[in-house]
Amino acid sequence: MKGRGVALFCLSVLLLAGLSMVGVGGSVEAADPNAYFTKSPRKPVVDEVVTFSASPSPGDDIQYRWIFEDGHEPIGMVVNHTFQTSGRHLVVLVVTNSTGGVDSYSSNFYVGEDIDTEVGIAMFGFFLAYMLFYFLIIFFFVLFYALNAIIGGILAFKVYQRGKDHDQMDAARPYLVAHLIAGLVSIFMAYLCIPSIIAHIVIYTLFKGKMREMGIDISKDKKSVDKKPRKAPLKPPKRPAVKHASPPQ
Repeated sequence: MKGRGVALFCLSVLLLAGLSMVGVGGSVEAADPNAYFTKSPRKPVVDEVVTFSASPSPGDDIQYRWIFEDGHEPIGMVVNHTFQTSGRHLVVLVVTNSTGGVDSYSSNFYVGEDIDTEVGIAMFGFFLAYMLFYFLIIFFFVLFYALNAIIGGILAFKVYQRGKDHDQMDAARPYLVAHLIAGLVSIFMAYLCIPSIIAHIVIYTLFKGKMREMGIDISKDKKSVDKKPRKAPLKPPKRPAVKHASPPQ
């Protein structure tokens, strides 16, 4: 019985030792470091101070070691760094603990060009000038487009009215068609609104010359020419005053 009891005791000790070793191994594995970091600002530029912050890692005696492409390798949970050139840059964080556990994390991000203040102001001024020029073009385009419609309509109506007043619609018809064509061209090709205005004026001038060759002056309205001046109403002759004889005294 004693030998059996001693064997059981030894077996129990071995089991407890094995469990303790498993427990220690598990605790060591759970204490492995975990490397991760963030940066601020998110979109850095050249010569700007960038702050790198490592996330807390489990374990004892944690060491945070940073590796930059320019050879700078600071140590610390939070470090600052500036980049001298634009483009993509690689940053590596290596985390170690007292038990020899190691973990690393790397990030490859873009560093933009630093815009000088004077250059930025100049670019902003150029942008404002461009927008002002753009809006002025639109304003004058709309203005000339409206003037084209107004001038073309007035001159075409004058051609029609003068041809009708002087019974010369056959002579006026080609000029009316020319006005119509000039108006349609400016509608479908709006960038030709200024040439269209000139065309309307030239067409009306040619119409005036044609009518002048026919002995008709269209600068005067036919109705006003046909109207005869009214004669002044005749005043009735003055009657001589009749003198009444005074009664004899």
